[in-house]
Amino acid sequence: MNFCQITKEELQKNSDNYLRLINDWKYCDWNEENFLYELPFKWEFSFSLNSNNELVGFCIASNKIPEVYYIHLLFISPNFRGNSLGLNLLLYAQEIASKHNINIIELRCPESNEQALNFYLKNGFKVKQKIKDDTSGNEMDYYLELNV
Repeated sequence: MNFCQITKEELQKNSDNYLRLINDWKYCDWNEENFLYELPFKWEFSFSLNSNNELVGFCIASNKIPEVYYIHLLFISPNFRGNSLGLNLLLYAQEIASKHNINIIELRCPESNEQALNFYLKNGFKVKQKIKDDTSGNEMDYYLELNV
């Protein structure tokens, strides 16, 4: 398994791999435009996890909130879950945040995604608030924060 920084060019060339990976995931309706949307430090903060040249997971993150490493989408292929790869993604995200002198990681998690919520809470995230807005869809989101 190896981590690779995601560049805009690489994502444009391989967007079908990212879209295929999240295709059946009910908590996300991202398309190519979402993946390529420009945000501050997105290409410095985002990375993929690969095994034998196969995409098995990724973290799309940015600095859209000053002094925060904001995770927009963190995903591990269902075929690779249960092997601590999600934790490895989080630890790598913490390394990137630290390299940029950022001490806070934030993300949103749909209320009904109990598996993800439990994963984040188990790994040190705290619920900052519950919100419902334009990006929440039909349900509340937990807004989570981790101090690193």
